[in-house]
Amino acid sequence: MEFNNVAAIVTGGASGLGEGTVRALAAEGCRVAIFDLQEERGEALAKEVGGIFVRCDVSSAESAEAAFNTAREAHGLCGIAVNCAGIAPAAKIVGREGPMALDAFNRVIQVNLVGSFNIMRLAAAESQCRWRARHYYLYRVGGSLRRPDWSGGLQRVQRWRGGNDAAIGT
Repeated sequence: MEFNNVAAIVTGGASGLGEGTVRALAAEGCRVAIFDLQEERGEALAKEVGGIFVRCDVSSAESAEAAFNTAREAHGLCGIAVNCAGIAPAAKIVGREGPMALDAFNRVIQVNLVGSFNIMRLAAAESQCRWRARHYYLYRVGGSLRRPDWSGGLQRVQRWRGGNDAAIGT
């Protein structure tokens, strides 16, 4: 796939795996939009790579839709979407203080599963207007790159959508 001048969105792009993805896509000539909650880091990285930063909570439909509108106005229709946004709080199901708060687990599901679907649905809608859009899902677990084990639901959604999606990793 030719990456030069393709509009790309990277969620969680202000740090970690997302930051590396932003740098790699920008080096290939993509016009990158960084979706993240870390404004200071995201703004600095966007300035460095010639992209844009858009504050976005991937678990919120309104936030993601507004972020896509901003990215589209700046770079055109999304050609590449890479989901790197994710959280993994250090908590045991049952710890010294008792059972893990259900709200903490719900937040993980909202960001990691619902957030991924939220971005995928918006990117897929834009890809209907493009010929070869691609959507990628990257996660770092225990120091290695892999597709999300937690996302049996997301993998089913990918099969249901039947689109040009891929999980990168082992």
